[in-house]
Amino acid sequence: MESIISDVILAILPTYFLNYGDGVELVTDERSISYKNQNILTYLNKMHFLNAFDYKAYRKMIGDEYAIYKLPPYKIGNCTFTFIKTREYVFKGDPTYGLINVDRIARISNDDGLKIVFDNGFKLNCYCSFETLSKKLVIAKTICK
Repeated sequence: MESIISDVILAILPTYFLNYGDGVELVTDERSISYKNQNILTYLNKMHFLNAFDYKAYRKMIGDEYAIYKLPPYKIGNCTFTFIKTREYVFKGDPTYGLINVDRIARISNDDGLKIVFDNGFKLNCYCSFETLSKKLVIAKTICK
């Protein structure tokens, strides 16, 4: 996992596998890697641990400074990440927010649904409004400069 936490990450997405349940899809430049045996929170906790990043302390600091208490954006290495709603829930309580690399976004497409287009051409469906998405991107760029 340490070798792929760099500029090649486009998104870390929650997925649902029929026979397994919750899983994680890691989208990189070259490929998409699926982890069926862990949910997105487990994967992110492992990523934070490997990068010596205390997410709980960071959330408290951002909450006190910027009054953002739920899912604040953060920076690991050169990558700025923010949480975006990337799927509808299958069952109540399913994780629906994925982690998006803000620095790799080329544009936002609004034809036939809101989509995030990355600089390598990968398109990701977004299940929030255009205003919410643009607000999250501006906040991420402002906080994590």
